[in-house]
Amino acid sequence: MQQQAPGAACAGTGAAAAPASECASAKALAEEKEIADIEEAHTCAVRNGELQYTDPVTGYSVFSQLASSRRGYCCGSGCRHCVYNHENVKPERKAKIRRPITCEVDVA
Repeated sequence: MQQQAPGAACAGTGAAAAPASECASAKALAEEKEIADIEEAHTCAVRNGELQYTDPVTGYSVFSQLASSRRGYCCGSGCRHCVYNHENVKPERKAKIRRPITCEVDVA
């Protein structure tokens, strides 16, 4: 079995001879779309006063920023929508996760 040089194909796509920059661009675009989908689902949940929503990518149940706000403090778990900016998350974990995604929504 032959090994491909780094950047010879986009991982998991079967694409042949794609430059590493094209793979990085495709990955960045996919991540941007994933985040946009998450933000849309989260904003909709917050507008509806929901404490949880279904992640559009994984199907998992995710706490909204309303749940974080109602708790009144950062629980330290690294919640996706922590309104306390992960202040109680251990530094080792904080380095591995994305920054919290929150939205500005008038729920009044």
